[in-house]
Amino acid sequence: MQINKKGFLLGEYTLKVIIAVLVLLLLFYLLFVLYGSFQDNQEREQAKSTLEEIAIKMELAKNSPQKIVLLNPKRELSYWNKGEKRPVNCENNCLCFCFDSIYSHEDMFGNSKISDCDDAICKNFNEKVIIEQGSLRPVVEISIKYNEGYIISEVENE
Repeated sequence: MQINKKGFLLGEYTLKVIIAVLVLLLLFYLLFVLYGSFQDNQEREQAKSTLEEIAIKMELAKNSPQKIVLLNPKRELSYWNKGEKRPVNCENNCLCFCFDSIYSHEDMFGNSKISDCDDAICKNFNEKVIIEQGSLRPVVEISIKYNEGYIISEVENE
């Protein structure tokens, strides 16, 4: 009686190919996760530096109106003032870039405003801060004015 060894080798080869494909899929998944983590950290650093730049312009706005272009991060910039439900790291009046946001109410100008934001990069201010459009998305040029608080609005390009 002869044993057919071709079928036995085919099964062994198939098992090796399946394991190799699974290992490659796992490696691609790990690379994707690492890349996403790197991008998220980079975006958070961009948010911090952008808020610092805005804070400098806000101080200068006490003397004369200022303009700045928001380039990064690709998140919405929103504001919270005393008495509003706000992110954990927002103490009183602040500007924040939210990394998880739910839009659920309108501000006093009738614009949608982020209401729930647990994961945010924020900068706190002593004076009241208002974004006239409710929130701003980069890339946009904004003007900063001071009148008993900071008023931020999008610059109309003609």
